[in-house]
Amino acid sequence: MIKIYIADVSCLNNSEIFKNKYNSLPDFRKEKVDKMRFDSDKNLELGAGLLLKHALSVHNLDINDIVFAKGKYGKPYLKDYPDFHFSLSHSKERAFCAVSDKEIGCDIQYTDETNANILNIARRFFTENEYSALLKLSESESDSLKVNDLFYSIWVLKESCIKACAMGLSMPLNSFESLPSAEGLMLPFGEEKTLTYCHLKSYELSNSYKSAVAALSADFPETLSEIDLRTCS
Repeated sequence: MIKIYIADVSCLNNSEIFKNKYNSLPDFRKEKVDKMRFDSDKNLELGAGLLLKHALSVHNLDINDIVFAKGKYGKPYLKDYPDFHFSLSHSKERAFCAVSDKEIGCDIQYTDETNANILNIARRFFTENEYSALLKLSESESDSLKVNDLFYSIWVLKESCIKACAMGLSMPLNSFESLPSAEGLMLPFGEEKTLTYCHLKSYELSNSYKSAVAALSADFPETLSEIDLRTCS
């Protein structure tokens, strides 16, 4: 069963809370936090680790006892628990975590309204149909927010798909189409890159964020589980 968690990381601006939560994680998660240059990025990396810790605890697993490994393209997994799959993402002040008994990927993005390069980015990374849809909207709508909304809706779906397939940057963003109207699509999975139907689900968070999940299971929850990082296990 798919479970999806989200958290506001702003509480980690408090140094005491940050220190306490940082010390609750294993060394490899601490190292990911330590690599971040800015405090805001440290908070996001820590928040993602805390959501994973919480998700594991729901399944009676302790993150400090888990052996993590990495796949061919760098996606982490639980070495001794092949039926537990997870994906992490974060943006601005939100951390995001999705878990399932099958392959899964998730993404969250802050919808930066000041991004003036949306069409250029889309031309480079989107399929012809995706770019065309965005271009037509920009030509017919005076409201740039609608263009912004469509761009990020497509982007989070693409990122989720790449994470679900665990192929990293070896899978070009324009090699598949993920318009928001799609409920799923065929994607390459596993060492043999076997084409398999992947289910898609978008979640509306607010006007400032877009999020999506791609998974081999279709049992998406209707709502996200909001976690308070100050009190989570």
